Amino acid sequence: MIEGKMKPIVSKTQMIAELFRHRLSPRAFPKLVGFACLILFLLFIFNTGSPSASASHHSTVVNSAMHLAVNTSSHADIVIVIDNINEIKSHDPTGARFWAAQMLVDQAQPGNRIGVVSIPSSDKPSPVKLLDLTTIQNDNDKNTVNHVLTQSFFGPVDPGPTAYFVPAFQTASQMLLSAQDNNRKYIIVMTDSIAQSGDQEPCLFASDQYHQWFCEIPRLESQNISVIFFGFTIPGKEAEIQPTQQYLQQHGVIVLQVG
Repeated sequence: MIEGKMKPIVSKTQMIAELFRHRLSPRAFPKLVGFACLILFLLFIFNTGSPSASASHHSTVVNSAMHLAVNTSSHADIVIVIDNINEIKSHDPTGARFWAAQMLVDQAQPGNRIGVVSIPSSDKPSPVKLLDLTTIQNDNDKNTVNHVLTQSFFGPVDPGPTAYFVPAFQTASQMLLSAQDNNRKYIIVMTDSIAQSGDQEPCLFASDQYHQWFCEIPRLESQNISVIFFGFTIPGKEAEIQPTQQYLQQHGVIVLQVG
């Protein structure tokens, strides 16, 4: 039964990969194929309500997806938090985070709701709610969300130089909690694997002064909001995600390394 459910989804991934093959450079294509697998993993999590998982390799993602291929009738409220500041330019130069977010939207089931928040910077310190939770019922709704999830909508990468994660998390959680429904709640963060911020509020759990945002994670956990963390990685620097990954996974965060 699981195998039967996987076939059409894998076929969809192959179709997406073929589309990207004609649009992206050969260097960027392998990342997008792997990203398609990561998105499939998330879709299975949304369908099953799995509380936590982790994956740093695409094979792990696919194997985990095989075990999670069970559909339920419950819906999910999702806020996608996207980094468009300074370091992300070197970690995700092709803008794969936008394509990945759009792929997720394209596979959203009717009844799911999706919103978008951008991470603020030292130059623009206020968090920006780019799109409130939008109910997905048809392709027009998906197009509305996907229109926001583009580099052209976000604009050029903000030279910053510093990102502020706490205001973005707080804005996203307020959006989810104001919904006042029984849907499962998710915040999906797409940022670089270093994940350094300029947040100033002291945090005992922080590994250093650049990760004061760590204290937001247990707060979200207490509000029954699950966090999924995409860390974009520069080839050859895969180890730089480990300190953040170690802390996040202790609090049930799904950590996915891309690159």
